[in-house]
Amino acid sequence: MAYNPQRIFESAFAWSPQKETGFGTAVIDALFTHGCQPQGFDPPSITRTFRSDAGKAWGQGADRATTRAITRQDIAYALNFELSALLMAHVASCCMGKVVSTPGETGPPAAYSHVITFQDPLVDGLDLASTGHWFKPADDLGIKTKGAVCSEFSVAYSLGQSLISLNSNWIANGDYVNADLANVPALDLDTVMGTLFEKGLDIQLGPVASPVSIADRVAAISLQVGNGVGETEGHYPGTGLYKGRAWQGKRIINPSLTVFAKETDDILTLFAGDTVQELKIVITGDLITGTTYFSVTIDIPAVHFGNPLKIGAQGNFVAWELTPGDEGVFQPAAAEPITITVVNKEPDFLLAA
Repeated sequence: MAYNPQRIFESAFAWSPQKETGFGTAVIDALFTHGCQPQGFDPPSITRTFRSDAGKAWGQGADRATTRAITRQDIAYALNFELSALLMAHVASCCMGKVVSTPGETGPPAAYSHVITFQDPLVDGLDLASTGHWFKPADDLGIKTKGAVCSEFSVAYSLGQSLISLNSNWIANGDYVNADLANVPALDLDTVMGTLFEKGLDIQLGPVASPVSIADRVAAISLQVGNGVGETEGHYPGTGLYKGRAWQGKRIINPSLTVFAKETDDILTLFAGDTVQELKIVITGDLITGTTYFSVTIDIPAVHFGNPLKIGAQGNFVAWELTPGDEGVFQPAAAEPITITVVNKEPDFLLAA
């Protein structure tokens, strides 16, 4: 054979918990400390915009291009994972922008808690922290992205699954480094990742500050979170081919629930009264040390259900489809509209080194 076909099984992926020192300044190799296996095989998409003379009037007898110049280059990609306490902190912090990390039990191994919220545009500014990822889809390719921001992510589970999905979309500045990492990290084991399964999942719903478990009624749950970062605003006079910034736009929080109906109605009553509820998703994994476990807690303290409110079938059983939509997630007084607390073994996220 004249060449060696490249198998997807030899591909590699690595990421860093830390941010760039400046937008578009590549994270150094030494900070790419984690290797994992995204779901599927979906390396970055690199697209270019050209200015050419194709199809111009007064073409001097030619309708095909004879010259062109690159005016813009963009990179975007999806990263889809099995949910883990490590990857949840990475994705959520890179989307929401603000993380406060504190040490917990010292172990060994030590445990750390990370409280992730949306950055406040008035206090923290509009510029989102950026990072990069390293993809090696084939032997002679090692693509390290620059200026990468998670534009949105979703967490989802439905009956019949043992794993919970964590899907994310990323927008980078368009530039990249094509080289191998100095040291490619080994694949993280579950003892590092803290992979979270259905067995540790609890869904709580109820009055603000006192939600109760409804896990046995839940047929499906999903949550979409986005920061409204756009492609257009990243380019401004003087930036050239690549984006020069990533601004937070309209923040999106969009939960949905499918719950089994019961003999005494409660869902229509909530809808009729437009009653505010607190929704919590709590996922607990394996022990880290002492009495501390890998965990993810997502707290949405003010949800109004509808619109619309639908009742349908889940298999052979009647079920409510609750879709409050982003407009149904309120801003509570003196509290965040969503808080994600993650416990894992990583000391910090979004530090610049």
